[in-house]
Amino acid sequence: MDITIEESFTDIAPALSSFTSLSTLRFERNNDPIQRSSRKSIISAGPPHLKVIESGEKVYCPDLGRLTTLTAPHLLSLNVRVTFSDIEEILSILPLLTTLQSLGLAFYGMEKVSDTPSMVPHIVMPRLRMLSISGYIPSVEDVTSFDGLFAAFSVLYPNVTNVSLTFPISNMGASYLQSLQRLESIINTTSKLQDYSQIFLPTLQGLEISDLEYLQFIQAPNLINLRMVGMKTNEHLEQFLPCKLQSLEIHTCHERATTLTLPSTVLAELKRLSFKFHSKVHWALTSLPLLASIHLSYDISINHQGNMLCAQLIYRPEMCPSLREIDFGNYVEWDLLFIMLKQRNLGRKDVSRIEKISVPFVPFAFRQSLLDLLLGRERQDGPSNTVLSLEETRELICDPSMCVTFVSERHYFNEIKVQDA
Repeated sequence: MDITIEESFTDIAPALSSFTSLSTLRFERNNDPIQRSSRKSIISAGPPHLKVIESGEKVYCPDLGRLTTLTAPHLLSLNVRVTFSDIEEILSILPLLTTLQSLGLAFYGMEKVSDTPSMVPHIVMPRLRMLSISGYIPSVEDVTSFDGLFAAFSVLYPNVTNVSLTFPISNMGASYLQSLQRLESIINTTSKLQDYSQIFLPTLQGLEISDLEYLQFIQAPNLINLRMVGMKTNEHLEQFLPCKLQSLEIHTCHERATTLTLPSTVLAELKRLSFKFHSKVHWALTSLPLLASIHLSYDISINHQGNMLCAQLIYRPEMCPSLREIDFGNYVEWDLLFIMLKQRNLGRKDVSRIEKISVPFVPFAFRQSLLDLLLGRERQDGPSNTVLSLEETRELICDPSMCVTFVSERHYFNEIKVQDA
C-alpha cells in the first residue's frame, strides 16, 4: 500500500504504525514550518513493512528522522530534503539503514556548513547502489561544504553504481568517485566548473553533464553513453569526446546561433544519436558508419532539422549506411520523406533499409504507401510528389474536422515499424 501525505505530517505521524501493509510513504507538499524544531518526536513505532520514504518538499524534521530510524531494518529507498545543519544527524542515522539500496539527499537553504569535521562512521553498507545529492552552492569556493559527507560515504558506500550530483564536486568528492570500483553512471548537471585533477573511472559507462569541458577532467576508457545538456558549441568536441561512444544525446543551448558538426573521427562506433534542438542551432550530418538510430526533438513547431535530414540522406545516403530508425519528433515534408525512403529502401545494396519512422500522425491517404516503402516494396499507384507536397498535405494535417481522429489515433500511428516476416 502507498500513502501520499498532503497535509501536516505532525498530525498523521503517530498513527502510521497502524498501517501494517504500508510500503511507500510520499509527501506531496510541505505544510509544516521550515524552521528546525527542537521538540522530540512523538512517533513510538513505525509501519512494519515500509520500504520507501520520499519526502518531496517536506523538510527533514524529528518525526521524519524517528520514522526512518524505526523502519531502518527493511527500508530500501530514502529520498529526503534536508538543511546543511542536519548533516550530523543524518550521518548518525545512515549506519542503521543496513538494507538501503537508494539514497537521495536534497539540501535546502544556503547557510554555510560548519567547519567542524563530520563524524565518519566505521561500518560498510554494501547494498547501496544509487546515490543522489542535490543542493545549491552560492560559489565555487563553497564546494568543500560536502566534504564531510563524501568522507563518510567513502566508508559507508563502496559499492555504489549510479551517482547523481547537481553541484561542482571538490577534490574529496572526486576521490570518492574514483574509489568506487563498480561505478557505472554519473549525472552532474551543474553549470559551474571546478578545477580538480583528472579522475580515472575505468568502469564508467554512462555520463550526463552540462558542460563539455568536464570531459577534460574525466578519464573513462569504457564510456559508451554520453548525455550533454545545454551544449553551447562543438569547438572542443573532437578533443574531449571518448572514442568508444555508442549512444550520444545532445541538448543544445539557445544562447547563440551555431552549427553542430559531429566529428566522425572519434564517433566511428556511435549507434544511437539524439538531439533536442533550440531554434538557433543547426546540425550538419557527417559520416557515421554504425549509426542505426536518430531521435530529434525541438522547442519550436517547424521541423527544419527533420526536413534537412531527409534532404541530406537523399543526396548522401552513404553518410549513414547502417541507419534503420528515425524519430522525427514532429511532422516533416511528406514529399521529402517519400523521396528519401524510395531512394534508400528500393534497390540499394550499399545501405541498410530504414525500417521504422516516428511522426505525430500519418494521413490515411498515403499510410499504406509509406508502409510499403518501409518494407522495401514499391507501389505503382503510390502518391505523386505533388500530392505529397506541403501545400497539398496542409489541409490533411491542419483540418479542424480531423482533430478527433488525430487524438484517438495518435497512440497507434505515432510510429510505423516494419519487420520482415
